Amino acid sequence: MNKKILSPETQKELEMLSSIYNKDVRSSSFRAIILGESGTGKTYMLRTCPPPVHVDSFDPGGTQSLDDVIARGTVFADTRFEVDNPKMPSAFDLFDREFHRRKAAGYFAEIGTYCLDSLTTLAKAALLKILKLKGRPGGVPQQDDWLPQMTLVENVIQEISSLPCNVIVTGHLDIKEDAVTKQLLMRPMITGKLTTRIPLLFSEIYVAEAKDTSKGIYYSLLTQSTGRYLARTRLGKGGIFQIREEPNITNLLEKAKKALETTNSNEKETTDD
Repeated sequence: MNKKILSPETQKELEMLSSIYNKDVRSSSFRAIILGESGTGKTYMLRTCPPPVHVDSFDPGGTQSLDDVIARGTVFADTRFEVDNPKMPSAFDLFDREFHRRKAAGYFAEIGTYCLDSLTTLAKAALLKILKLKGRPGGVPQQDDWLPQMTLVENVIQEISSLPCNVIVTGHLDIKEDAVTKQLLMRPMITGKLTTRIPLLFSEIYVAEAKDTSKGIYYSLLTQSTGRYLARTRLGKGGIFQIREEPNITNLLEKAKKALETTNSNEKETTDD
């Protein structure tokens, strides 16, 4: 195929766009939301991420499954957000303050993986903050409480998704009814339209599964939608990832890397020919 001759202006514009893309950390980092029911190994899986791994934990007791790797110094967990007082909530503000302090110090550029555990309990902390701001701490949420809560949560996740490191956000699942088909679907346990808006911020959406077998519990990671579950992969598209993979993030990254190297090598051979 003949290469099209470009004007200097067009060439300059394309070079600028290429530079912007290459400088965007999202183009070279792993960003995933991992959903699952309790007991499916969502938090345990964080030990398989590229280290050092930082976990901001809102799930009470969730990081206990990481005690051994925390002791070894490959995973570091901030568990101060796990317990909150509905009458005097402080978890969300503490998280917000510490997150931005670390970000300003360049901390996230030097770690391997940032994990938020979990989206569901972060949203609960945000709601407690809204109720406090409205003078009803510990009260029953009203209709006009949900929009500011959703705004808080979406802003946080947008900022997390642009960190200069690998990013994983975990989330619990809830049964939702499709408005058109009336089919019961498993979707993130979170408020309103965030169920669909939050996943849009991630290139990878996985579902953690646990199945009883004669040999014990079999843990797996669903990488493609099937039945009631929403999942997708851009990293492992084209058959690079199986529908169900071993729940090991580092292994998945290595698998995708090898596939890309093979593709680039084949393309180079074709060009040389």
